[in-house]
Amino acid sequence: MIFIGSCFFLVTAIGMLRLPDFYTRLHAGAKCMTAGGISIMLGAIFAQGVHFHSLKLILVIAFMGIVNPVTTHAISRAAYLFGIEPCPCGEKVEDHIVFDDDIIGVESSQKVSKE
Repeated sequence: MIFIGSCFFLVTAIGMLRLPDFYTRLHAGAKCMTAGGISIMLGAIFAQGVHFHSLKLILVIAFMGIVNPVTTHAISRAAYLFGIEPCPCGEKVEDHIVFDDDIIGVESSQKVSKE
């Protein structure tokens, strides 16, 4: 279970770097972080066995299952009301990807122009 949770966290990291806009990144982060966190905590429960700490982890799992989707919805609604537009459907996603020099380590002279 801990390995599965780690794989979910890896998918979250890849999604944050590769997806084109705020809303798709938020979606990937919310789904994978919830599933990854719950999987890792279930793995800790199975590794530890039935104990008082298992009850605490079960409560944290329930809390994550409720709070993470609600906060993701609130963040996305606030972003939409603030004016952040989603990536338009039917257009090339590559046209909307923002390249950040600090994240991918590409200098502006190495970037391909769209002209």
